[in-house]
Amino acid sequence: MFALNSIKRARTTIIEKTASPELFAHSPALALFRDFRDLPPACFSGSTHLEVAAEQVIQSPYDFGLVVNSQHEILGCILESVLLLENRMSLQQAGFDLALMDARQLMKPLSALLAIELSAFSQLSVRKLAKLMLQKQLQELVIMDSASDEMRSIITLTQMRKLTHLALHQPTPVSQLVGILKH
Repeated sequence: MFALNSIKRARTTIIEKTASPELFAHSPALALFRDFRDLPPACFSGSTHLEVAAEQVIQSPYDFGLVVNSQHEILGCILESVLLLENRMSLQQAGFDLALMDARQLMKPLSALLAIELSAFSQLSVRKLAKLMLQKQLQELVIMDSASDEMRSIITLTQMRKLTHLALHQPTPVSQLVGILKH
């Protein structure tokens, strides 16, 4: 795995979510892979209001959105769970003015995301991928293709929990965000 410093472009087409087959621990991790070339994620600017970003992510085929600049360079990732109404209400109760908050404030910056090479990812089972992500305390993992220098996908623990029989526990993103925003 490696840290990401920059990604050049992201596509902005919105495609409806598609049903995936149920997976098991021994299933290949590639069964979770949805290629951005075929199913682009929701992309929006950092100044996008949280409600608008949430709506775009809900309409996308993924449980996250990518925050991009005006040149469509990826700045970061924001999980659907962070954008959920109840999590926004938790932020409001913690003293944050939601009317003044935008996607940039809640995104995980590109530099904070970890990635795995597509060829290494293709060797993992769902169980090994889940173990890796839990050990590294990752809620998302970027799949990179170094041959083309492209971000090909992002796998989230939420996605794995929905599609597998594994009991995956992850920290509540809002509690982490409140701590980050207060510093």
